[in-house]
Amino acid sequence: MTSDQTFTISTQDIDKLQDEIKKNFKEVDFAGGPKEEFCKVWPAASEGLAALKAILAVVPGVNVFAGPAISIVIAAGNAASSAVCPTKAG
Repeated sequence: MTSDQTFTISTQDIDKLQDEIKKNFKEVDFAGGPKEEFCKVWPAASEGLAALKAILAVVPGVNVFAGPAISIVIAAGNAASSAVCPTKAG
């Protein structure tokens, strides 16, 4: 017997997470600190996680647990990136 489980992260959830990160973020005043490293690696890490999630989606049984976990990490990383990384002016 299989059960279909869904996991949804709403825009409101991401907004709340982003607000919490902004409220609790402590700026570290040295070059090359955690913030700079995170902002540098997050875009590639996010793409890698999305690719991993797509690969795991075809593995029977694995995606039930891994899919939602990876989605949470991606949503949290995107919220943190929006909260602490400088935006590029286009």
